[in-house]
Amino acid sequence: MTQIPKRCTPSLAVALIALFVALAGSAAAALLVTGDDVVDGSLTGADLAPRSVGVREVKDVAVGVQTTGADVIVGPTIKTIGALTVPAGAFLVNADATITGSSSATTTADCRLQAPDGAILQSVRNVLPDTAPKTPVSFSRVVVTDGGPFQLQCRRIGTNTNFTAQAISLNAVRLAGAGTRR
Repeated sequence: MTQIPKRCTPSLAVALIALFVALAGSAAAALLVTGDDVVDGSLTGADLAPRSVGVREVKDVAVGVQTTGADVIVGPTIKTIGALTVPAGAFLVNADATITGSSSATTTADCRLQAPDGAILQSVRNVLPDTAPKTPVSFSRVVVTDGGPFQLQCRRIGTNTNFTAQAISLNAVRLAGAGTRR
């Protein structure tokens, strides 16, 4: 019969270290956050590591795409220039438009992307010079929602002339493996 050595051999020490590392890795994996743990409005693009949401996390089919071909005149009150309704889940939401100022005066445009719960996800202000160049407005956010319409909204700031929004587009892509809100 073989006796158990009274001293720890180098091979036994390496084996014990490997065992503890393997057990610690399993415990850490059990503590990872999943899509089910994310609360609506708590996750932003800044929370994601660069290149952490890739092709494998995005399904091949967009949930919805809404494009408006007509030009929309925007004045001093908030105006919804585009909307897209999505079901409950986790999505990458994109909203784009081209805004053009008046050729007679400088205009400031205030545009924002609003979530179904009314939260403002992103906003931007652009000064449109009187030379009337086309200025792109673009938003992109990862959002977990109970479902409803995402809205692209704009308004004129100040007393200057109105501006025109064109090529308005909203789309949402469901993120694979992410659950809905609790």
